[in-house]
Amino acid sequence: MDIRFLDPQFFDLVYYVGVLFALFTLAYLYKLLVRMRKTHGSKYPIGGAMRFWLFPVLITALLMAALMRPYGSAPVIMSAGGCVNVIGAVDASVSMYARDVKPDRLELPRKILLELERRGGIRRDCDRVAYFRFDADSRAKLPISIDYDRFIEEILRTEVIEEDILNESPWNTDLVNAVSHIPLALARQDTVYTQILPKVLGHTLSGYEGGVLAGRPSAVILFSDGDDELEDDEYRRLDSIFTQYRRLNMHVITVAVGTQQGYSKLLTLDHLIGNASGRLLQNPAVKEVIDTLRIQWQGQETRLQTETLAAIANRTNGAIFVLDDEKKVDEAISFITEQINLLRPSVAVDIPRTEEHPRELWREVVIAAVIVAFFSILLF
Repeated sequence: MDIRFLDPQFFDLVYYVGVLFALFTLAYLYKLLVRMRKTHGSKYPIGGAMRFWLFPVLITALLMAALMRPYGSAPVIMSAGGCVNVIGAVDASVSMYARDVKPDRLELPRKILLELERRGGIRRDCDRVAYFRFDADSRAKLPISIDYDRFIEEILRTEVIEEDILNESPWNTDLVNAVSHIPLALARQDTVYTQILPKVLGHTLSGYEGGVLAGRPSAVILFSDGDDELEDDEYRRLDSIFTQYRRLNMHVITVAVGTQQGYSKLLTLDHLIGNASGRLLQNPAVKEVIDTLRIQWQGQETRLQTETLAAIANRTNGAIFVLDDEKKVDEAISFITEQINLLRPSVAVDIPRTEEHPRELWREVVIAAVIVAFFSILLF
């Protein structure tokens, strides 16, 4: 290991130590020349008085070396956070268009996931990502992958699918179905990547030798404004689902989006219509659905419901964050990043030591000086 110095300008002080050593040596030699001739029975100890100034000179040299802040240039093995799978799951039902948080409930999850990737909460050099959007149904928009560009693209495209407006999918949220679909979709992908494709290609896809989850912990970041209160059989189904989550080392980080005060369902419907294409709104069947909803939703509000979200978080030792104000976005990003980092396994990595990232040794030099001083006190 090379020893280098961060403050080498103090090296000039070492010359003075050399001058002191030379002066003391000359004084010692002079005393040897002028001392009285040894008589019968007299003793001159080896080194004599030289020992008294040798230790102070050595201590001074060590302290001056500490001032130069030496550091080792060899790499050091340190423990750091390993890789995880990050799975975004966003509720894209109509209620997520409510504007009780600005600009609306659906926009905040998109902003948080994009900022997580930009700020390094999700690490491009290491982590794999997947993306799901759900309402009454659940769809895998991006399987486990390192394709971050598509991950971002799918996040930006999260919205109510126009083709689904004529069925019941966008009008309700089924959280139990959503969380059960994620491991099933990953299992199907695992079968394709580890069994079917190797037979077709003659080899396993690079990077997927250990399966799509690769034995890593997985963080499912679930964004939703909640679901209706569950029945007993649905709670039992949740227990069964999360047995599989624990087996796969998957953890749910839940972000509840919305407020208890709520927001008008009719205004939410108007916001959805404002984002829909003119072609869709010209469809007579769509017009009929909208007219029916205007009558049914008169005076009704959509409110944040946390009971089901809390039940999901509790069953995976996960955590829940209530995002009831757009000003809490940075706090939510920090919360999610912290939860992801808690899942990262500890791995040993080589940290190269440079002047920008030194492993300073001045403490060790000072300790050596203290030890020399201690032994000099014992001797004298």
